[in-house]
Amino acid sequence: VSFANFSKTFCRLSPLWTLLAAGIGRQHSSLIGPTIGSLSVMQTSLSILMLAMGSSITPLDISRALQKPSIILLNILLCFGMMPLVSLIIAAVMNLSSDYRAGLLLLGCVSGGQ
Repeated sequence: VSFANFSKTFCRLSPLWTLLAAGIGRQHSSLIGPTIGSLSVMQTSLSILMLAMGSSITPLDISRALQKPSIILLNILLCFGMMPLVSLIIAAVMNLSSDYRAGLLLLGCVSGGQ
């Protein structure tokens, strides 16, 4: 198995990894909370993730996106309209603290079309 095939398969399974990590975090929150679940670790991790996502954009990606303005408009409406609203609803239902509510709102504003 080549690294490229492994990498492609690993990335395709990212929803599974997310669900597994969430399940482990939920089951063992007392162990994870004070360590990798702390607010400072979450803030640092989110910053690194956002930087990495932005660093992967190429000029070709931008030119292809500009060829479809209706898709860009739809993304803007969903990204800065529906998704933040849904994140606020989820935060209210889960009764999250203001720090986590703000973090969830920021995540709700991240475009999912990468």
